[in-house]
Amino acid sequence: MNRYSLLTVGALAAFAVIPVIGSTQSAQAPAPPTIKHEPAKPLTSLEGQDIYREYCAVCHGKEGKGDGPAARALKKAPADLTTITKRYGEFPRKTIEETILAENEPRPLAHGSRDMPIWGPIFRSSGGRDVEALATANLINYIKSLQAK
Repeated sequence: MNRYSLLTVGALAAFAVIPVIGSTQSAQAPAPPTIKHEPAKPLTSLEGQDIYREYCAVCHGKEGKGDGPAARALKKAPADLTTITKRYGEFPRKTIEETILAENEPRPLAHGSRDMPIWGPIFRSSGGRDVEALATANLINYIKSLQAK
């Protein structure tokens, strides 16, 4: 075999190995975490901190920084709720309420696609307009208390 043929065979052999190496590496990559879908529980407390812990902390984190246990499994990172006032220049109570209750559709929801639970229906089904208003106001007040000083 001449030198040219030997180089050609060597090059072909190298290219034949590359896809095998690539497929082996992708097969070993860890699977992305998945979100377990569970039916939402009705409100058991109207305290803002309790509501936050039950419905928000899994994504937004215990301290509201967007680092909850389910955050890694989301396509879009949850918002850091401690910086709302900084981002808006003031605390936008009405915007937060609309986000929680999924109002003013079809504008893009801060909570992303319909795969993300929107808690407005839970609040609405937990005892009428008065309960919805109280639960929402208490949750908003709690989120306001999380704002960075």
